Amino acid sequence: MFTLFVIFVIAAAACFGLSRFMASSDDSDARDVGTYLSLAAKVAAVLAALCLVVASLATVPAGHRGIVTLFGKVQEPALDEGLSLVNPLAVITPLSVQVQKVQLELSAASSDQQEVSTKVTLNFAVRPAAATTLYRDIGVDYAGTIISAAIAEGVKAETAKHKAGDILTKRTEIKATMQEAVAVWLSKYGIDVKELALTEFQFSETYHRAIEEKQVQEQEAQKAKYILETARIDAEKAQA
Repeated sequence: MFTLFVIFVIAAAACFGLSRFMASSDDSDARDVGTYLSLAAKVAAVLAALCLVVASLATVPAGHRGIVTLFGKVQEPALDEGLSLVNPLAVITPLSVQVQKVQLELSAASSDQQEVSTKVTLNFAVRPAAATTLYRDIGVDYAGTIISAAIAEGVKAETAKHKAGDILTKRTEIKATMQEAVAVWLSKYGIDVKELALTEFQFSETYHRAIEEKQVQEQEAQKAKYILETARIDAEKAQA
């Protein structure tokens, strides 16, 4: 749009200059040509003005804020959703302030050094007032830059506090603590945490083997106890 505006300005200037030159000639035909060119220059000027107005209009989608950048520098404030009048040289980048979702599959070590894997789902939203600062300091890939890091740190820190065998039974407690930690981390960047969910827990093969061995040992212990109890009862019967 700005390129079209420049073309109109150049055309208008050329027509105006040529009309002035032709108008200065004594030849009547030249004066007629000059009149037409003068009219063309005026039309071109009007079109250029209209083009400038159109180029100055920017539309921001619903649920977004428009980040205004002029010659590489972020301008304040961000544009609200809808139609706005801006510098035609500015670049407008829409940044969502709607609730968004990030899903990650992460692994961490428990307090008893067992590897635990889980899927984390985080719903979050950028505060409208923080949109410009977030764009300037982090960029459009803030989800991959800070949100993923906050979730990963929260998972590692909280998983390390519990034994692998306790994680499933304490999932509600772990989820609440983890959500609070991630919320504190992201709040510094103007991002609000809406909800965090933990699903699909998986444990290492070593842990599964340890569980199986423990179950076998418990079964063997129960069997030995049964044999001893049976032998005791038989001995008592023999003495009776």
